[in-house]
Amino acid sequence: MRGRAGSIATMCLLLTVGILASLSLVSDEVRAYIPHDPIYINGNSDITAENGVRRGSGTVSLPYIMEGWEIDSETANGIEIRLTDAYLIIRNVFVHSAGSSFKGIYLWGVTHCRVENVIVTGNDEGVRFWSSKNVSITGSQVTSNGKDGIYVWDSDDVVISNLSVQNNMQGMFVGDSLNVTITGNVASNNTNSNGISVLGSDNVEISDNEAWFNAMAGVSFSSISNLSFVGNIVAFNQEGIVGESVTNFLVGGNAVLSNNFVGLRAANCTNTTIAHNGITGNFDGIQIEYSENVTIFRTHTRENRNHGLSLDSSTNITIKRVYSHANGNFGMYFWNSTNINITHNTVSGNTCGIRMSSSSNVSIFHINVRSIRNGVLIVSSSDLLFMGNNISDNWDHGVYVARSDNTTFTRNYFYSNSVHNVRLVLT
Repeated sequence: MRGRAGSIATMCLLLTVGILASLSLVSDEVRAYIPHDPIYINGNSDITAENGVRRGSGTVSLPYIMEGWEIDSETANGIEIRLTDAYLIIRNVFVHSAGSSFKGIYLWGVTHCRVENVIVTGNDEGVRFWSSKNVSITGSQVTSNGKDGIYVWDSDDVVISNLSVQNNMQGMFVGDSLNVTITGNVASNNTNSNGISVLGSDNVEISDNEAWFNAMAGVSFSSISNLSFVGNIVAFNQEGIVGESVTNFLVGGNAVLSNNFVGLRAANCTNTTIAHNGITGNFDGIQIEYSENVTIFRTHTRENRNHGLSLDSSTNITIKRVYSHANGNFGMYFWNSTNINITHNTVSGNTCGIRMSSSSNVSIFHINVRSIRNGVLIVSSSDLLFMGNNISDNWDHGVYVARSDNTTFTRNYFYSNSVHNVRLVLT
């Protein structure tokens, strides 16, 4: 516990140092900007020097460049661009002071636009992409906006990278979009919603982000096809990762730490792979609900206050080489689920190792279970195969089976269980 507390404290210190460094950078950059009125462009013909363009011809090799401006957007959207398809870069601008009325940067019906190294703060909404294509924002600070820091809707081929998105109502929202990449961002301390939210989109890749201290979920997904969530840190939020109605869902190589409720929840999902994650110190580690075709592989669930892993009303589940340790209640809990293959797992130091209720067609192979009380509890279930397992050093029963049909035990090893190695209760 002492080592874990130290690692969490170190994360907090690093986050604080990063925020202070970014604030120092903001103050240095702000002094370099030139004041400019709010910019409004409607069509390629409006991309002119009067509208803030400093050079370029709008081609892929020589894009228009808009840069160097400080824009007080109290009276209008800071930069609003509509219906252009010339290549354009907006960079090194500072847009602020819109309060509750206007957006910092707003692209509508725009193709081929990059936003780079901007500071957008104190607006109604930070940056909005609407019905746009081949657009990106990178290397920027989007902070203290009254609604979303980043808002994307009905857009294709979108990249959001290397941003600091902090102290907005919601960090990032992406909806009804196609081919979206979100990478290398920090979404933290967003005050009334999620760090990152994606809704109704296809082909989404989210990697190497950090979502800290957000008021609701660190990251939230709903109604998505083809979602990859890899290499992220999600910590100290109300919930960690929440996925609902996701098809082809990969959750890999993430650290999910100390969220107030669940670390990872997948509900109504199909074809989900959860691999090589560390899920520690949440209330519940992993919850799978009303889902099918789920594989959980080489994932650690440790020191969660309730269950390490719970499965509810799901089917076609494989749990392999999972390490579930020192969770406050069950290491693994299964309810009303079918076609479950549990193999080569280690379940240790939990109050109870595995509990299974109202489930069927379950294979439990080559697992090691050592618990504070019971090793394995099976109630009102059927068609169970229990083979090649090591059940030892449990303070109560090794395996307790009640009111269950067609249960087979073969080649298991039981020792040092305090009450019974195996107890079968028929009624």
